[in-house]
Amino acid sequence: MEFNADVFKAIYPQQYQKEFHNNNMRTDGREFHKSRNIHIKSNVINSAAGSSLVRIGDTTIICGLNLELCDHEAFIATSELSCNINIHFTPICGAEYDYEKTTDKEANLNQLLLQFLNSCHILQDEQLTIEHGKYKWLITATLYCLNYDGNAEDCSLLALIGSLQDLKIPNTKLIETDEDEKIIINHDQQQQYHKLSWTIIPIPITIA
Repeated sequence: MEFNADVFKAIYPQQYQKEFHNNNMRTDGREFHKSRNIHIKSNVINSAAGSSLVRIGDTTIICGLNLELCDHEAFIATSELSCNINIHFTPICGAEYDYEKTTDKEANLNQLLLQFLNSCHILQDEQLTIEHGKYKWLITATLYCLNYDGNAEDCSLLALIGSLQDLKIPNTKLIETDEDEKIIINHDQQQQYHKLSWTIIPIPITIA
């Protein structure tokens, strides 16, 4: 009896994998030593302060960044990092994913991205503070996995790095009056935005 490849995979998953393994090939047609194709595109969300779309094989993740101005002293009292991260797997990635609850995979990826930022020291405090440290930019990174075919770790890390490289931080100035003070974008400057300075560019690598 002959089966369609998809039917054979569903009925005999172990034998399906073994047939490829015996021929020194992965199920997507790659040899064992071959990596997946990687595609990265920045500035894909016009309304975001920074964004990128990354595809590794068929796994696709999009990341958008938003900036929020906050009081530096209040920020130090409530947070350790200059970035909040939220990653979501859309329902198209699998029946176990929905917008109502956070899965263990999403929670673990959130923690991985936060540890990554903390260990690499990408977000230097002085690059996000303004007016002698009185105010600070808080970054919120939102990532969506649009299609999942494995290795979401590398894909999400690259999407976050690409978005931070694309991040446009407004040049600002403080206007003080007798009653209060406010921060405005400095339109007097020819360039209204600046980007983060990078001493290193981390590259995620997974070996299996």
